[in-house]
Amino acid sequence: MALIHAIPAPDATDMVRFLDEEYNASLAAEARKRIEALQLAAECPGTVFIDRGEPGRAVAKAASEFGADLVLIGRHSKSGLAAHLRQNAYAILRDSPCPVISV
Repeated sequence: MALIHAIPAPDATDMVRFLDEEYNASLAAEARKRIEALQLAAECPGTVFIDRGEPGRAVAKAASEFGADLVLIGRHSKSGLAAHLRQNAYAILRDSPCPVISV
């Protein structure tokens, strides 16, 4: 089993470009820390892939690297800005190298 987390690409401002590596490393470290805590609480170990960019591409890349047979994406009933995965679900479905199930 593998978990995939896509970190949004930062805006292309001069300050962000300058701090890009440090910023991305910080986001990735925080994401990894939270994911590992959730894995520990759920007693569900697995490989963690953290990548920067669009979720569809990040999921496809990780699924290919992991040799995934299936991609499982979660959804919820929230709408508006809180329903961010909905905006990315089509890209994940389109770019995935294997079948995708949404629950």
